[in-house]
Amino acid sequence: MRTFLGLLLAVLLLAATPAAADYGADLCNKYLPPGTPCTCVGDILDNEFEEGELDPLLQFVRAFTSGLSGDEAAAQKTIDRLTAQHTQATIEGWLKRFEALSPETEKTCMFKF
Repeated sequence: MRTFLGLLLAVLLLAATPAAADYGADLCNKYLPPGTPCTCVGDILDNEFEEGELDPLLQFVRAFTSGLSGDEAAAQKTIDRLTAQHTQATIEGWLKRFEALSPETEKTCMFKF
């Protein structure tokens, strides 16, 4: 009986692990524009970024793009907040890694950042 309970617990833990690692698709859906193939793109983002990096990065990208489309004051406020929290150098490093994924997302997901 103890062996059965141990196996059951192990199976439950293993089953929960992939769902916890699927933060890329969730954050993609939250921050990237509608029509982004987040199921595919999310896997690529998961492989490149930790959740603690990806969340502020995608907030930054969303703020930047919304600033380009007109809401400059709100976008700048978000960008300034994120820069104060993570430093400009850190965000620039994340952006370089993000941009480098474009060929992979284009080839794999038919989507270019």
